[in-house]
Amino acid sequence: MKQTQLKEKGECMIQNQLPQFNNENYYSLDQCKNEIENFNDVMRIVISLAKEIRAIHEKNCLCLCVKPQTVYKEQSSGAVKLIIRYKYQKDKVQNDTTLLLPINGAWSAPELKHKRYGEICEATDIYSIGALIFWLVTNRVPTLSDVVFVNKLNTKEDDSICKHLDDNAESLLLGILARGLTNSVKSRYQSAEELLVDLSALMSILP
Repeated sequence: MKQTQLKEKGECMIQNQLPQFNNENYYSLDQCKNEIENFNDVMRIVISLAKEIRAIHEKNCLCLCVKPQTVYKEQSSGAVKLIIRYKYQKDKVQNDTTLLLPINGAWSAPELKHKRYGEICEATDIYSIGALIFWLVTNRVPTLSDVVFVNKLNTKEDDSICKHLDDNAESLLLGILARGLTNSVKSRYQSAEELLVDLSALMSILP
């Protein structure tokens, strides 16, 4: 994506030139969620998304806007695109306490809502990926109670997309959710690369 630095004084945003793609083939996740039929599809989406976030982080930027409305899936190939209008420069986000940053309800990490939870960083985007995984496998956005008790999540319900996971896969999934959704920034995955290691391990044991 081409980048254009916004010129306003103190601005922390980098404006994206949004990629050109055929809108007839791409649908946001909130539009096509009912067509995601199995857990392997969930994993392919999440791994592709984590790679997109990793590329943003490698440019010393943060997304801060991962949610079903900004993640698009190509219907035939399953390719995933993250469509966001702005990225945020990490150093300016961390050093300018007057900035107004996007808060997207349950999709946003707690440190975006209150500084007592820790510093906004790469782990802030990882929280949003964790929330998206939770939504994809449970059909609901995570509540505070879900975040605290995620290790007790029942993935074996009859209508669960995870119901066919074996015990090892279920344990890995719950571990990913617990570490991705923790309120503690320091205890969360610190990078998309770190998350991808566990996602790839989980994907490798799926049938």
